[in-house]
Amino acid sequence: MTKPELAWPHSLGFWFETFIRISGFGFRVSPAWFPAQAVAFLPATDSVCTMKLTVSTLSCPNWDLRQIVAAVRNDSIAGIDFRGLGPEIDITQLSEFNAHLDETLKLFKSNALSMPCLNTSVTLISPSPQRWEAMLDEAQRYGRLADRAATPYLRIFGGAIPKGLTHAEGRCMAQRHLRQIVKICHAHHCIPLLETHDNWAVSASLLELIHEFDPAEVGVLWDL
Repeated sequence: MTKPELAWPHSLGFWFETFIRISGFGFRVSPAWFPAQAVAFLPATDSVCTMKLTVSTLSCPNWDLRQIVAAVRNDSIAGIDFRGLGPEIDITQLSEFNAHLDETLKLFKSNALSMPCLNTSVTLISPSPQRWEAMLDEAQRYGRLADRAATPYLRIFGGAIPKGLTHAEGRCMAQRHLRQIVKICHAHHCIPLLETHDNWAVSASLLELIHEFDPAEVGVLWDL
């Protein structure tokens, strides 16, 4: 099967990430580039594929929640990809996603919006026990939020292998930590998506890391 050819408006700056193995195609765009129009020319099939767009909050760090929702709704974008809100990168620390989460979810529902993926800072290669405990705490917080918000995926990183560790040692650490993250996600009805970064940016190294896991346990998020 040939790869999809993508045609974009000539003047539209963009970047995108594709969810592989789990959720087909998903594109992230910046609200600063509205209207965000994209056409995917897929191989001919008997069925029609509907592509949904999500907006990354990295592109609008000075907007509040209602500004983001209004912009997304007005341009018929289907979801919001939260990587921080305002000056806070960890949205589990914000009242909008804790004490006032019900109001936030009502706002999303009334505007036909979803949060398809929550972007964590969880990094599998964390040699320090204290740092890894912090990673587990973050995974638990995001898992609880995903459960309440019916968000199916949590984005995580593999991380860079530090000096003093071989590639094999780094991979073993990442696999061991990934098993813990999978258990946390399973308890909260979501799946971790490992983003292509650092030592895990190409298919061969990524497959080494996840080949022991079932596709229903771990997905891959390609940062292209």
